[in-house]
Amino acid sequence: MDLHVSGSDPSWRRPENGRAENGRAENGRADQPADATPLRLMFRWKWWILAFSGVATLAAGTVIWHLAPRYTAEASVMIDVRQMRVINADGLMSSPLLDESLVRSDMEVFSSLELARSVVLTLGLNKVPEFCGATARETASAAGCEGTVDEAARQVLGAVSATNDGRSYIIKIRADAGEPALAASIANAYAAAFVALRQTQRNQVGAQATTWLSAYVEQLRSESVTADAAVAKYRNSHHLLPVRGETSASQSMAELTSSLSTLGNEIAEKQSIASQVQDMLHGGGDVDAVAPLLNSPLIQGLLDKEAELASTEAELKTQYGSAHPQVVAASARLEQMQTQVRGQIARSVEGLSKEVAALNQRKAILASQMTALQENVGQQGTDDVGLQELDSNATSARAVFLGALTRLREIEAERGMEQSDAHLASEAFGPKEPSFPHKSVMLLGAFIASLGLGAALAFALSLLSRVFRDAEHLEADTGLRVLGFFPRPSRGQPPAEMPLDTPISVHGDAVHAVLVNMVRAVPNQPDGLGKVVVVTSAMAGEGKTSLSLALGRSAMRSHISAVLLDCDLRRPSVEALLRDVDRPRAQPETVGGEATELIRGLIVDRASGLPVIPALLRNSDDRILSLATVRGVLTILRRKYDLVLLDMPPVLAVADALTLSPLADGVVLVVDAQRTPRAAFGQAVQMLRRNGADIAGAVFSKADLPKYMRAYGAYRQLASPPRSRASLRSP
Repeated sequence: MDLHVSGSDPSWRRPENGRAENGRAENGRADQPADATPLRLMFRWKWWILAFSGVATLAAGTVIWHLAPRYTAEASVMIDVRQMRVINADGLMSSPLLDESLVRSDMEVFSSLELARSVVLTLGLNKVPEFCGATARETASAAGCEGTVDEAARQVLGAVSATNDGRSYIIKIRADAGEPALAASIANAYAAAFVALRQTQRNQVGAQATTWLSAYVEQLRSESVTADAAVAKYRNSHHLLPVRGETSASQSMAELTSSLSTLGNEIAEKQSIASQVQDMLHGGGDVDAVAPLLNSPLIQGLLDKEAELASTEAELKTQYGSAHPQVVAASARLEQMQTQVRGQIARSVEGLSKEVAALNQRKAILASQMTALQENVGQQGTDDVGLQELDSNATSARAVFLGALTRLREIEAERGMEQSDAHLASEAFGPKEPSFPHKSVMLLGAFIASLGLGAALAFALSLLSRVFRDAEHLEADTGLRVLGFFPRPSRGQPPAEMPLDTPISVHGDAVHAVLVNMVRAVPNQPDGLGKVVVVTSAMAGEGKTSLSLALGRSAMRSHISAVLLDCDLRRPSVEALLRDVDRPRAQPETVGGEATELIRGLIVDRASGLPVIPALLRNSDDRILSLATVRGVLTILRRKYDLVLLDMPPVLAVADALTLSPLADGVVLVVDAQRTPRAAFGQAVQMLRRNGADIAGAVFSKADLPKYMRAYGAYRQLASPPRSRASLRSP
């Protein structure tokens, strides 16, 4: 009857007796790994992997060959802090030694859209097809295309990069383009635009300072002229002549006058600095230009830290974008540092104001001393004292004016010699070789990557395979011994004919090796009885009938008396595989007291002399024999033959194999190397073991000859079968 099996039990993976493990040890494989290693899998699939790699590399080579070449040109600019000082050691603008953070801050200029626009306008890149924009290229005529400046500038930004090695003040500018000359032109234009931008920035700061100082000098000039005019007017109105001699009081007054003049100059200078700083801060001036006026190391240090934080913020924006938490934190730290700088500047200005107040207080003290001295000078009148006061004020105003005028002239002269702190270090030239694609490197990379991908696919396919990969895989999963391979014959030859047609070939040797392994795996019987072996499979169509007939023929050629019984009463097929048969006359036999025509219908394979009994399970009345009767039949056959082969139907299809397998000395399971599911085979093994069957091993059927040749060496030592009846029947 048909048997439907559902579910699975992992117990079939563990052998219930020691024969399978002993068999594996006898076969010389007990020390091998349980599963196929990746290296063995790669070796097995090597030609598929190489073919896949070749096709993938060829496809990649076709793509690489049609890639548009890109050329990279490189120009470099150097930021130079060395400035020529001819008139004054202290320049208008401070030039601190640059560090890596400041250089990287300057490099952020190259990501400016304004700088890219200037390069686009200089070279007319918005009219070049490579940079005119996708929309303009689609609507372009044969004469060319013309896109917007902003769109071309954005494309130029993507084609230009700036780098610094961190050890020098050299900034390297690399430009990529489809033509060598265009790449060199872009790199050189970027370098020139950067140098011009640095010079323009310095000129703007110098012009602002000069404009403010010129206005201040004019104010001091007006005050000095007014003071001199007041002295002259006072002298004329009071008819005062210059004093030719001096007294001690006059000397003291002269010293006080000199001190007051010095104090006035110092007060004026500090007020001037404070006013400049306040005006520049209120007017939105650069904080870097304010620091030199205050001459404060602390402020300069804070500015250096501010530049470092600005560089860090720019790098983080470039890497993560403006919304990243690290960018937000860096912006907060930069704002905090800017607030601290402005606070320190405010405190410095406040300190200057306090110093001016102190100096004014001192000046007031000296003025009071002079007043007291004037009161003590009896020989000089009140008019002379007033004249001296006016003259002192005029002298002080004149000194302040002359100092500011001298400073203005120095700055103007220095501006005439001021140079940019950046200049072109090396010019870019059109490269001879493209920078992209590196065809040889890319092809090698594609080959290596395709090898890796092919190996990974092979390994994945092996892992996902529903069938057994090889003998080691089957032995590891089931604990059964693999008895050998039943190869697929060549040129349309029937599988069962291989021991007859090609007995001295690898096909015939494969069947012979299965026979030898099977005979040795089945234990010898006492009293010289023959061995009974059931040949079955998990599913139909796996080649068990062909293997049974081939084993019987191979046994007869090896002088081992054998008989083949077709036990598939539903679909008997052994007789259909025989080419030519003899039908001897049947002799009655007595089995268990019941007269049964045992060999009714017995036929003999004329090519090999193998006796074949079709439809063993039915008697002359076409009734199924009892289990006791079959046991008696097998007892008689054991006495007459060395090897009794029972061709049984599939285990998962009907229960015949499960019923008769306990009567046999061993069971051979046939597994299709290409299509038998592992789960189905495992269920068959489990069912046989639960019914007390002694499984001798498994045979791979329909195996490809190259795979068999690789495994042939493992079974070559078993190629010599027993040559006598005693070798099979002895205990």
